[in-house]
Amino acid sequence: MKEHFRAFTKTGRELNSAFQWHDDALFIGFVEKGSADVQLPGEKLSIDEGEGFFVNQGAFFSVTSPDETDGCILHAILFSPEDISAPTEPFYETYLSPLIKNNMQKGTALHLDTPWQKEVLRLTEQVFEKLSEEQKKKEAPLPRRLSALESDESALLQALRDTLCQAIFLLYSNGQGTQAPASAREARDNDHMKTMLRFIDENFHDEIDADSIADSAGVSAAEAIRCFHTMLNTTPIQYLKSYRIRQAAYFLRTTDDRIVDVAVRCGFLDISYFAKAFRLARGASPTDYRMQFRNNS
Repeated sequence: MKEHFRAFTKTGRELNSAFQWHDDALFIGFVEKGSADVQLPGEKLSIDEGEGFFVNQGAFFSVTSPDETDGCILHAILFSPEDISAPTEPFYETYLSPLIKNNMQKGTALHLDTPWQKEVLRLTEQVFEKLSEEQKKKEAPLPRRLSALESDESALLQALRDTLCQAIFLLYSNGQGTQAPASAREARDNDHMKTMLRFIDENFHDEIDADSIADSAGVSAAEAIRCFHTMLNTTPIQYLKSYRIRQAAYFLRTTDDRIVDVAVRCGFLDISYFAKAFRLARGASPTDYRMQFRNNS
């Protein structure tokens, strides 16, 4: 059966910073407790408690928190444009289509001190609460997927659509001054980056290098470096090392695996090098880092 909306909750302990993207869906998140950092191509958003963010369809992003414990709580909803309006309807043609095709609006922070952003936050929280209430009725755990609704649930579906249409209208109306479709080169770079990020995500535990990362997207090493520098202000190797450290930190927080096993699982074959690199990045040895979280749990 067709799925319409998704709602989920994650804590700082569960956020692993891997890049994600949704080629057929829009993403809106808000921080109930703590703070979060959202990395978009060429931009980093700082989200404080009570605030949120919007990510456009197809844009890649990652979410992390300075507080890598349960002290950070993030809620989010995920929905496709067709969930709230058919492509043939005026609303889709006038507001949705221009928004999702706007290459200049990959994402935006939603701050409490900006009236229209505050209203988008209120609408998002309203949708999340409705989905959460429905999920509790069905005793289903998060992440919650709202399947094709029964006739007695049609009012809920319409209410969700109406609420999200209001949010989309505000996002479109306040971003229309910088509308621009993606150029052929921008679209190509975006596709190459997604391919390379996916390759790293799937192979970071193996012995990979700059050439293999570039080869995964069918580009030269120099072109891969340009893409990473343009979109993430880093190099493929620097990103790979940082990614491995972040994944190691995630496994140290969420598993009881031995330190040496975590190192190997994250592509570090030299345990001494792993310990040194981890301490440099995190300010603590892997053992001390794990202990900090056990003491805080």
